[in-house]
Amino acid sequence: MSDTHSDGRLLEIERLKILTDLRECLRTYDVLGLWRDAEDVLRRDVVRPFLKKVCALHFFLILSLLNTL
Repeated sequence: MSDTHSDGRLLEIERLKILTDLRECLRTYDVLGLWRDAEDVLRRDVVRPFLKKVCALHFFLILSLLNTL
């Protein structure tokens, strides 16, 4: 049980570190006046792949449901 707890704690620490690094990076872009570039990078490297994955999963779920009718 303690292994599961410690694994969860390590994941939370890693998540917080990533968020801290991301905030620092975005602040740097903002200070340099490059917030639009940061927005483009996030859109290209984070949002689009996430949406493609989510949309594909929903498409296949709907397709499988339609095949059962």
